[in-house]
Amino acid sequence: MGTWNTETFLSPDFWSAQLTAAFEARAILVPLLILVFCFGVIIARRIATSRAVSEDLQTFESRLRLARDQNSDEAKFIAEVASKIQALRKLNEAKAKRSDVELMIEEADAKTRALAMANRITNHILTADKPAIGD
Repeated sequence: MGTWNTETFLSPDFWSAQLTAAFEARAILVPLLILVFCFGVIIARRIATSRAVSEDLQTFESRLRLARDQNSDEAKFIAEVASKIQALRKLNEAKAKRSDVELMIEEADAKTRALAMANRITNHILTADKPAIGD
């Protein structure tokens, strides 16, 4: 065995000989290349999965934003319906004319239908694979 010193490791001839020996040893080189290829495939799959998760997260956030906006509108409708019902109760107590009460009932019914529609839209936004509505 020869003596090893720092100059030997820094010598270009030493590394050239090492690389030549490694490339001549196909029993080592071929499995090494297969291993590098496998690691590349694994890394590519993880990157693709990460991108898919990122896209799913963006879709979820978009739907959540739409649902929040829709729920805000529904809350306004609910408040309007509640006030109409309260007004109906007061009119009923005051024994108002039948036509006034019928008008209030028609308005409350229209608001109730609008609220039902808003509820179906919210349900669609939250459950559909591809919502018919966008941002």
